[in-house]
Amino acid sequence: FLAAGFLAAGRAGTGLDAAWAAWEEAIAGRTFPARRLPRRLQFTADGRTEEIMVHAHCCLRCALPHMKDREDRHCIECYLESDENRIARLRGCRAAGAHAH
Repeated sequence: FLAAGFLAAGRAGTGLDAAWAAWEEAIAGRTFPARRLPRRLQFTADGRTEEIMVHAHCCLRCALPHMKDREDRHCIECYLESDENRIARLRGCRAAGAHAH
């Protein structure tokens, strides 16, 4: 969740490139008892470069009984979702004016 703080600072004025640089500097040379870390995913939507943070964890939304057989069972930020599907879903949500999950 620390990476989310860096992104919030980036959106508030530091700038996202500077926020990701600060994140990378903060974790440089450290070891973590986890197999993955959050990562930056940039994509183009409506002619603008946008980005999200792909989480390093699963919220287990996909384990809920009513989500089990749905194509969109994984959150857009979940590491279990493919980048191709993630970007397509984000573009679709933005085009529909909806919030992405």
